[in-house]
Amino acid sequence: MSYTKMNVEIETWLKSNNLPYKGNSKDSPKETQKRLKAYQEGRDVIFKKWLSEKKYKELISVAHQGWFSESEFFIPLAKYFIAENELLPLKFLCERGIRFAIEDTISALKHMYDEYPKTTIAQINSIDLEKYASNKEYNSVANSSKWRKLALDRINRYIVFLEQLTDDEYLEYIRAVRDKISSIEVKKKDLSRMKNKLAK
Repeated sequence: MSYTKMNVEIETWLKSNNLPYKGNSKDSPKETQKRLKAYQEGRDVIFKKWLSEKKYKELISVAHQGWFSESEFFIPLAKYFIAENELLPLKFLCERGIRFAIEDTISALKHMYDEYPKTTIAQINSIDLEKYASNKEYNSVANSSKWRKLALDRINRYIVFLEQLTDDEYLEYIRAVRDKISSIEVKKKDLSRMKNKLAK
């Protein structure tokens, strides 16, 4: 796994710089905070090192595994690809999460319509998702709203990224998929072009 490889390099860097890399139950909060800060510094160093070595597939794998927050890893990686005009790695980075969210939306909508065939977009839009998140009781309409929002959030962010690069035809395809998510008309066949990968 790419995360394991990155973690080994981070630990090696920490050791070579005499920084804390292992914790134990006796550590004080201050010691724990210092170790975590050192680890984040090491991660950023290895992140930049792998970029310079063009280990894009490995970096994207780490981002997909979700070990680090999106703001600390996914977003900086996407911004790097944009700055370097690297469209294919950007597609590989972003499409996976969008595709999964759309597939979950489609599945949630099917369950919703099985239970409530006449559900409207207005009803889906009216759901208070914060309230639903705090309520442990399942609701198929609210669940559909939740996954639809996640899919829309991810694809809207992707569109902002793509607008900074040059592939108008692909951008229009992504916008069309976004519109189908919004109107709850999206189908699995709409994801046919969202399968870009990097060569080994």
